[in-house]
Amino acid sequence: MSEKNLSSVWVAFITVCLVWGTTFLGIKIGLAYLPAFMLSGLRHVFAGTIFTAIFLSRGAKLPNWKNLGRLFVIGMLFVAGGNGLICSSEEYISSGLAAVMGALTPIYVTILSVFMLKNTRINGMILFGMAISLTGVLLISYPDIHDSYDNRFVIGLLMAVSANISWALGSVTVKRMNLDMNTYLGIGLQMLMGGFTSIGISLAFEKQTGFKPFDTQFVGAFLYLILIGSLIGYFCYFYLLKRMAPARVSTHTYANTVVAVLAGWALANEKVTVLTGFAILVVLAGVILVNREFGKLQAEAKAG
Repeated sequence: MSEKNLSSVWVAFITVCLVWGTTFLGIKIGLAYLPAFMLSGLRHVFAGTIFTAIFLSRGAKLPNWKNLGRLFVIGMLFVAGGNGLICSSEEYISSGLAAVMGALTPIYVTILSVFMLKNTRINGMILFGMAISLTGVLLISYPDIHDSYDNRFVIGLLMAVSANISWALGSVTVKRMNLDMNTYLGIGLQMLMGGFTSIGISLAFEKQTGFKPFDTQFVGAFLYLILIGSLIGYFCYFYLLKRMAPARVSTHTYANTVVAVLAGWALANEKVTVLTGFAILVVLAGVILVNREFGKLQAEAKAG
C-alpha cells in the first residue's frame, strides 16, 4: 500500500471511530421523538437518497437484478438488523453500554470470517481473548443487572448483541460477494432498501404515539445522524472494507466504545464509575488480543 493510500486509510479509520462513537448519543436523543426502527429507517432513506442521487449524477450505472438482490440482503443486515436493532436496544440500555457491546463485533467478524472467507483461521489465543472481552462486558453489565427488577435490561442486551452479529455478518458478506458495481451507489441503494424496510417494520410493530414534538434538539441530532453518521460514516467504512480484511476494519469499535461512553457522560449525564472504566479496559484488552492474533495468522498464511 502506497504512503498516500495508507494516509487515506488512517484518515478514514479515525473518522469512523469518532463519527460512529458519537452516533450512539444521537440515537439516544432521537428515541425521545421517534420509535427506534422509524428513526433508523428515516435516517437511512434520507442518506440513501442523497448517496444515490450523487453517484447516479456522476455516471454510475444501476446494478442488474442479481446485484440488486444482493444489495437488499446487505441492506437488511446493516440497516434493518444492525442499525435498527441497536436503536431499539437503546430504549432499554444506555448509549455507552450499547457501544461497549459493539466492541465485541470484531470477535463475531473473526468467527464468521473463519467459515465464510478463505484463508481465515482461529487459535487458542483468539478464544482466550474472546473470554477476556466477555468478562469485561459482564463487569460493565453487572451493576445494571443487579439493580434491575424486570426483563427490559436483558432485552436491551440481547438486541445489542443481535445488532452487532447482524452488522458483522453484513461486513463479511460484502467482502465475500465482491459486487461488480459502483461501491458507493451500492451504499445508497442498500440504505434505501434497508431504510424503507425498517419504516415498514416500525409501522407494523412499533407504537407511533406518545413521543415529543420535534424541536431543535431533535433536528440537530437527526441531521447529525444523516450527514455525519450515515453519509460520512458509511463512505469511510466501505472505503476501508475495499482495502482491508473485515476483522481489521471492525477494530474501529474499540475507539467507538471510549468515544461513546465519554460522550454519554459529558453530554447526557450517563453514569461512569471506576468499575466501568476498568471493565472497558478489560473489553478492549480482549478484542485487541483477538485482532493481534488474527493478524499473526494472516501474516503466516501469506508467508506460507
